[in-house]
Amino acid sequence: MFGTLKTLIVGANARAEEQVRDVYAIELIDQKIREASANLKAAKVALAGLIQRERSELRQIETLEGRISDLLARAK
Repeated sequence: MFGTLKTLIVGANARAEEQVRDVYAIELIDQKIREASANLKAAKVALAGLIQRERSELRQIETLEGRISDLLARAK
């Protein structure tokens, strides 16, 4: 008897959850789109930062290579 009541309650909860999802489906989708947009913007900012860092490090490497070649030329 209690098992049947439990099953009925679980079923009613599942139907209620489906109804809520159906009613608010557009709002849920809109929220997911906003979240994805925010994540994309953050990823773009992070990528831009990484590109700037790479360029800075490449300039540093070029500077060091120039110093090395200058010092080797002086040493010879």
